[in-house]
Amino acid sequence: MLSLKTILEHLEPEDIRCYTVWTKRTRSDKERLDLELVTYIKKNKTEDEFIREYYANNRNAYYRLKNKVVEDIGKSLVIQYWNKDEWIKLVNLVCIARLYHQKQLFNLSLHQLEKAEKLAFQLEDPQLIDWVLTEIIRMGSYLNIKQLTNSIAKRNENRKLLFKLHQIDDITALLENRIRTTQNLTNKDQSVIDWVNNYIDSLEDIQDDIKKSRTLRFKIAKIIVRVLVQEKKYADLENYLKENIDYLKSSGFFTQSNYKEFLELMIYLLNAMYYNKKYQECLTYSAHFLNALEQFDRLYYSNYIFYYYNNLINIYSAIDPLKALATIDEYEKKEKVNKDSYNYFYILIQRMMLKYQLNNLTNALKTITKIKVHPFYEKIDRELQIKLYVSELMLNCEDDEMFKVKNLLKDAPYWLRDIKKQKPQNHLHVVVNIIQSIAEKQSKSKGLVKSLLSLTSQEIGIDENFISISLWAKRLLQKIS
Repeated sequence: MLSLKTILEHLEPEDIRCYTVWTKRTRSDKERLDLELVTYIKKNKTEDEFIREYYANNRNAYYRLKNKVVEDIGKSLVIQYWNKDEWIKLVNLVCIARLYHQKQLFNLSLHQLEKAEKLAFQLEDPQLIDWVLTEIIRMGSYLNIKQLTNSIAKRNENRKLLFKLHQIDDITALLENRIRTTQNLTNKDQSVIDWVNNYIDSLEDIQDDIKKSRTLRFKIAKIIVRVLVQEKKYADLENYLKENIDYLKSSGFFTQSNYKEFLELMIYLLNAMYYNKKYQECLTYSAHFLNALEQFDRLYYSNYIFYYYNNLINIYSAIDPLKALATIDEYEKKEKVNKDSYNYFYILIQRMMLKYQLNNLTNALKTITKIKVHPFYEKIDRELQIKLYVSELMLNCEDDEMFKVKNLLKDAPYWLRDIKKQKPQNHLHVVVNIIQSIAEKQSKSKGLVKSLLSLTSQEIGIDENFISISLWAKRLLQKIS
C-alpha cells in the first residue's frame, strides 16, 4: 500500500516548504485537509487517527485525498528541482515540446527540443541523446532537409555507442547476478578481483574494445567495491580503488555529468584507508576530496561535505580526540547543520563516543539522551539501536548509576534476542551479561573478572560498538580491583 509517511520521511524540510507554498498557490480554500493530513503525519500521528477525525464514515474520500496529496508532492518536487537536476530539466524540456507540438506551435516545440539536445550532449548520455534526436526526427515535415539529415546522422552515430553501452549493461547485469547467486566465488588463492577479470575474459562474442572500455571498467569497479566492503577486505579495497581512480581520472573519464560517481569512489577510498589505520595518508586524500568538492562551482558540495568532515572526525578520533570534537564544532557552525537531519543525528553519536574517550561520562550520557529523542532514532536500523542500547548500559554502569542500569536491564531479554539474531555469541551479548552480574552485586566474582579480562585481550573490531568495549572493560577492571 502507498505509504504517505514513508514519502514524507524522505523529504527534506525545504521540500515540504516548497510543497506547502506550491499547493497554497493553486488553491486558496480556508479549510485545507490536504495540508492538515501532511501536518498529522509529520507529527507522527497515524492515518487511522486522521480518518477517525475527518473521514469516519467515508474512507474512500480519504484515499482520494491521500492520492491527491501524493500527486501534488510529486508535482511540487518536479518544479522545485527543475533547474537543480539536469536530467529532470531535460525531461521537462521534451514534455514542453510535446505540449507545444499538440498545440501546433511547431517552432516553439523545435526550440525546446534543440535546448534538450544540447543538454543531452552535455550530459554525455547516449540514451537521452537517442530519445531527443528521435523526437526531433519525428518533426521531419517541419524541418529543413539539412536539419533532418544532420539529426539522422547524429542518431545513427550515437546508436553505435548506445549498442556498446547496452552490451556493457548486459555484462554487468550478468556479473552481478552471478556474484549474488554463487557461493564461495573464489578459492583461497584467488582474489575476487582476479575472479571478475577471468569471468570477463571468458565471455564470448564480446569485442575487445568493449572488454577494455573505461565505462565497463568503471561499472565493474562499483561491483567489486561492494563485494570487498561486504567482505571487509579493506586492504584490497584501498589498493584497487587507488589504481582505478587514478586510471579513470587521468584518462578523462569523469565529467560534470558523472562527477558524483568519482566522489563516491573517493569516499569508499577514504573509509578504506581509515579502516587500514593509514591516518596521515588519509588526511592527505581528505584534502584532495575537499578540493574535488569545489569543482563545477560547488555543484556537489552540499551533498558530500558531510563525508569530508565525517572522515576527519573518524581520523582525529583515533589520533587526537580533542581535535575531533573541534572538527565537529567547526562542521556544525560552518555548514549550519539542520538539527533534525540524519547528519546531525550521526554527529551526536560521534560526539557521545568522543566524550567517552575523554572520560567525560556525564556529557556522554547527556548526548545519548539527545540521540534517543532525535527524530531519526526510530528510523535507524535495528543493529544501530542495539548498539545504542548497549552503549547506554555501559555508560551508566561505569558511572555507577545502578538505578538506571536496572531500569534498562528490564528490557534486556528483548534486546538480547535481537543481539543473537544479529550475530550469535558476539561481544555485545557478553557485555550485557557482565552488566547483569554487576547489577546483581557479583562485581568481584571470578567469572566476571575472567569475562572482563577476555574483552581487554581481544582485538574487537572498531565497528563492533559505539563505545569501545575493550576500553570499557579495562576501566571496569581498574574499579573493581
